[in-house]
Amino acid sequence: MLWKLIAPLVIVAAMVLLAPGIVSAHAELDSSLPGSDATVDQVPAQVELWFTEELAEGSTATITGPDGARVDNGDAAIDLFDPERKHLAVTLMPDLPSGEYTVTWTSVSGEDNDTDAGSFTFTVSPSGTPVPSPATAPAASPSAAASPEPTEEATAVTQTSTETATPDVRALMIALAAGVGAAVLIYGFWLKVKPRV
Repeated sequence: MLWKLIAPLVIVAAMVLLAPGIVSAHAELDSSLPGSDATVDQVPAQVELWFTEELAEGSTATITGPDGARVDNGDAAIDLFDPERKHLAVTLMPDLPSGEYTVTWTSVSGEDNDTDAGSFTFTVSPSGTPVPSPATAPAASPSAAASPEPTEEATAVTQTSTETATPDVRALMIALAAGVGAAVLIYGFWLKVKPRV
């Protein structure tokens, strides 16, 4: 009789434990430099992106200029000097015009390899002057390591996630199953030891 009470609980617990992850972790864009919808006085030498999670290989970013042509050097790389591996940078070609630039990014989560993608724009004002790109790639550049998370004074604007944080449903289900299992075991034990009338 006790087994009939416990069997459904064991099956539910096994399904919860063996099911694929209910909640996926994504490395979402946290902030950038230049920031989303920012207006800057000159074309930056590089665009920097910070994410909410550690990035894995395959994370990248591309930049298109006002005419829709690609204007980055194809060297998007995770900043190896960042111990959290949340920083990605890509350099731009030299002598670019003013106008609206679009940054398109794809992230691969270092936690579970889930991918996420998005884009944002920034504008270079007509009075700005182009600056040449640095000679070294951002992954090997000490300047990338020296640049901390953007401060309030920086032109970076925090981009809020389009997805709200979700609770870890799997952990809640496991805790619920464990609680119900404990209650069933206690009840079963009580049935065995209770005095018979």
